[in-house]
Amino acid sequence: KKKKNTWFVYEIGQDTTFSYTCAPFFGDCGEPVSYQGYDYATVLIGDQCWFAENLRTSAYADGSSIPLVNDHEDWSVLSTGAYGDYGCDWYDLETYGHLYNWYAVNDARSLCPQDWHAPSDTEWMVLEIELSMDASETDTTGYRGTDEGTKLKDALFWDGIDAVGFSALPGGLRIVSGGYTNSWNTGYWWSSTSSGGVASYRSMNYNNPRFRREKNG
Repeated sequence: KKKKNTWFVYEIGQDTTFSYTCAPFFGDCGEPVSYQGYDYATVLIGDQCWFAENLRTSAYADGSSIPLVNDHEDWSVLSTGAYGDYGCDWYDLETYGHLYNWYAVNDARSLCPQDWHAPSDTEWMVLEIELSMDASETDTTGYRGTDEGTKLKDALFWDGIDAVGFSALPGGLRIVSGGYTNSWNTGYWWSSTSSGGVASYRSMNYNNPRFRREKNG
């Protein structure tokens, strides 16, 4: 994600991330961004530019591999970056991307293209205000606002109207113990903000028009 002359990047959720980023030049927002062999759609929302689809890379920006960890027990004891996939017949990587843990999001090698980075908790708040959330609510936790979630959700895959082209998907998450849950029901997006080992994230739930802010320890 980018604001004016400052560059930022992408999304996230509890033990799960998706990505949203800005184009290399602010005026190019809306044009595809090529990253590790894939062209990602981008969208301008207010003064911020985001990826409009989920990240699917299996390598950091420097080319280092991100481990694929499918075993639940192995996942539960991780202290380094990794990603996982549901491994079910319905799961479509081209649509939903990978599910990343917090360590992958927070790795200095970066999940994101050069000069881009995961949006901070504050930068998520800027997006929320752009979607008409009252600024006094943005620093609270739980579901806030009115219909900001509906405005962000993809209209085809769940109950959204995709009013700003963010195309959020209900990709579910992978919990700390390694299990997968909430597919087709909830979407989760990391922020780059953490305090005392607790990371801030956003989520949206099916049949709830509001946008949720929580922290994951």
